[in-house]
Amino acid sequence: MPMEDIEYELIQHCMEDLSLSRLEFPRRFYERLFRRAPEIEKLFTKDRTRQSLMLYAVMAMVVRCMRSGKDVSGELGQFGRRHARVGVREEMFPIFGQAFIDTMVEFLPHRHAEVLERAWTPTFARISTGVIAGMRNTTPDAPLFRPDPKRRSNPPTCPNRAGNHGGKSRGPSKAPAPIED
Repeated sequence: MPMEDIEYELIQHCMEDLSLSRLEFPRRFYERLFRRAPEIEKLFTKDRTRQSLMLYAVMAMVVRCMRSGKDVSGELGQFGRRHARVGVREEMFPIFGQAFIDTMVEFLPHRHAEVLERAWTPTFARISTGVIAGMRNTTPDAPLFRPDPKRRSNPPTCPNRAGNHGGKSRGPSKAPAPIED
């Protein structure tokens, strides 16, 4: 389902604002998440830098595709199956969502927290619904990913309105203050 224009514009501006913080934003997000739910940290055994880049890339891809109305349920289902296999549970999603929004507010102080929350809450709900559906459809012997010979090994992309895979940055934002929850 396509996003409303105004919702998409705000979400897209947020992603552009965060583009220069592709590593720092996820790092801070994961710090906040692990502090709120320490049991989640043990699920992250792989390279954290790679994980940080993947988080940003997946969010950007999903936002672009949702705007255009492209069905991303297959991709989200794959993410869900993978998350289920490593031990992510449905009850972790509200903690993840709130930590994500709180980190967004921290990194984008020039935007009103209430406006960010109103825009990102339904966006996160759309994404988590697809991921959770994939988690529910996971069987112990199911492959984590079904290779598609037409696709590159990078995360899937959906072109933006200009037809390219990126956007102009609005410039660096101020460095965030230390996290205080």
